[in-house]
Amino acid sequence: MTGASLLLLALTGCGPSAPEPEIEAAKTPAQPAPPQVRRVVAVIGNGDAVPVTLQFKGVGPLYQNYFSTPEFVGDLGAALGACQADEAVVLVTYDSENWIGTITLQTTPEALACGAVSSADGIDLSPMQPVGVALAAYRDRVSSSFDIRVASFKSGVTLLKNTNLCTFWIGGQYPPDGTTWNFCPSYAGNKTCAKGVKDEGVTLLEFESAEHKQYADVCFGY
Repeated sequence: MTGASLLLLALTGCGPSAPEPEIEAAKTPAQPAPPQVRRVVAVIGNGDAVPVTLQFKGVGPLYQNYFSTPEFVGDLGAALGACQADEAVVLVTYDSENWIGTITLQTTPEALACGAVSSADGIDLSPMQPVGVALAAYRDRVSSSFDIRVASFKSGVTLLKNTNLCTFWIGGQYPPDGTTWNFCPSYAGNKTCAKGVKDEGVTLLEFESAEHKQYADVCFGY
């Protein structure tokens, strides 16, 4: 069995099992499972720490325990406290078909005190650096303590605004440290790229199209 297969089994918590009768499958169509929610109260330390709610999708119980290590989550809450106005919701997902893991802060433009700044030059993401660094550090602690492959999990911020859903991913040399951002944010799963070079992070999103910049502006409530 390959390393990737072992990771798949561990993350999803699934192993070989007897097939269900076909007639039963026909009676009950498969429905997407909602994220499992685990609330871990951050250890209040220096700064304005916030409690953290962890949500999991496609992640098995063993890895849920890894990500829920109280010390790691407490430090994450302390690091996010300067930028997040209230409880921080962090979603951890694993796509077993494509072997892609993600860690995202789920928030709103109003709750994110360290939001990006829009100007004529573009979208300045540098104010979001504390959030990027906090998520990268959390990912790295889980990776170095339990499974180095967690270092490949994409990390970022998902902004929820009315019907808009925008995700800004941290970017740069692998594994990105959270100080810079990927130049291709996604809007409801569709990427729209600014100027940039592959594998290099940016702090300013410079769009060639005014329409594309407007998409990003809307994400931050501009």
